[in-house]
Amino acid sequence: FQEPTLLPWRTVRRNLELLPELNGFARADCRRRAEEQAARVGLTPALNRYPCQLSTGMRMRASVASCSVMSSWVTTQPSFSE
Repeated sequence: FQEPTLLPWRTVRRNLELLPELNGFARADCRRRAEEQAARVGLTPALNRYPCQLSTGMRMRASVASCSVMSSWVTTQPSFSE
């Protein structure tokens, strides 16, 4: 329920890049989105670390950032409701 949802074999950066990557975004765009979200939650210095190298709080922030990495894309899409 409250466990971080990070893939242990991927760095924080690669975990944050996962959703955009699976949605077909270009590599550079994935990296940009990951860096933006890492900065938003204060994890820029930890981008190249693996989840096992992070404190529990940092893992939670990385999980939140990985979920919200697509939110900027979702909110900029046109709305079809009138």
